[in-house]
Amino acid sequence: KSGLNCDVDYAKSSFKAARELYGKTDGNQGHVIIQSFQPGEVTPKQCNQLGLALAEKLAPNHQVAVYTHADTDHVHNHIVLNSIDLNTGKKFNNNKQALRDVRAFNDEV
Repeated sequence: KSGLNCDVDYAKSSFKAARELYGKTDGNQGHVIIQSFQPGEVTPKQCNQLGLALAEKLAPNHQVAVYTHADTDHVHNHIVLNSIDLNTGKKFNNNKQALRDVRAFNDEV
């Protein structure tokens, strides 16, 4: 596990505190991205590093927790993105363009 702009061990409480700070406690509180790889394509450590790199490209001003699962034949990440931009206080715009960005940024990393 790793974190961007947060201590991953306290992600849930720090995500909540940031949303409360900006008065954004309603609606979507976060977003989850599943990033997976073919069996044998990456090690769990590489997988986590790639998940963190994706988070840094997609949402550099957000709190993000990256949890790597190596308990199946394909290593994968659960990337949890707090909805609040720490610089602006605005929520992440989860639209079709954001989905295209996730795909493009994933291909880049």
